[in-house]
Amino acid sequence: RNIPVAKETASFKPEFFKQYEETEEYLNVSPLIENVVLVDPAKTVQMQSDFSAIVGVGVDVVKNKIKVRDCVGLRVFPDELYAQIFAMAGRINAKVIAIEVTSLHEFIMFPIRNWMMSRSDRFYELVELHARKSKAERVGALSSFYRTGQIEHNRSACRLLEEQLVWF
Repeated sequence: RNIPVAKETASFKPEFFKQYEETEEYLNVSPLIENVVLVDPAKTVQMQSDFSAIVGVGVDVVKNKIKVRDCVGLRVFPDELYAQIFAMAGRINAKVIAIEVTSLHEFIMFPIRNWMMSRSDRFYELVELHARKSKAERVGALSSFYRTGQIEHNRSACRLLEEQLVWF
C-alpha cells in the first residue's frame, strides 16, 4: 500500500523472524505435530484486490512452537484456489483445513466441500474461522509470539510473509 513504517515503532522487525529447515519430522505425520492449512480467501480476483492467502503451519506441542511450513499469496479464481488449498494440505500432511468465512460463509464452504468430495483423494476436517476483530488487530496480536520466538518460518517458503509483516 506504499505506507512507510518507522523501523523503531514497527510491530514486526526482521530480527523477530526465526528460521528453520524442513526435516523428515515435519514431512512425516507425527502425533506430536499437528499440521493445519489456514485459508484467507479474497472476495474478488481483480488486480487491485487482496491476495488469497494459504498458509501451512505445524503446531509442535512438545516444543511449544508454531512452524510456518508453507505460505502462498495468490490472485486466482475459486477453482484454482481450491486446487492450491488441497495441494498444500497434501504436501504438509495436514488433517485440518481452516477457512476464514467472514462475509463469505456458504459461498466459500460449499464449493470447498464439493471440491474435496469430487476431486481430492483425501478427506480433511474443514473448520470455519469467524473473525472477531479487524484484520489489523488479528495480525498485530501475532507480534508477541514473534517477539518470544514461538513462531518459526521455513527458510525456503516465507519471504513474502516476512516482507508483508515488516510493512505492517
